[in-house]
Amino acid sequence: MSIDEKDFDDLRKNWTERATKEFKGKKVKSIEWLTKDEVKQSGWFHAAPVIMFEDGSYMVAQMDDEGNDAGALATSSKTMPILPVI
Repeated sequence: MSIDEKDFDDLRKNWTERATKEFKGKKVKSIEWLTKDEVKQSGWFHAAPVIMFEDGSYMVAQMDDEGNDAGALATSSKTMPILPVI
């Protein structure tokens, strides 16, 4: 099912505002990959990159909204354009 352009724009705006409120100003502590145990606990086959913040919050790359496996992160870096799944 496809959504119309207005619904898409409204949805995008809503998620942009929510994510900005949640993560704006947080400082990145490190970039890590899930451990073998975390991969196993998730029921995944690959280790995802994880952005760790100083306050203990984090972001994990998933392949889809349902968390079916790990996902890569594309970046704007010329020297590191992708943080791959491993």
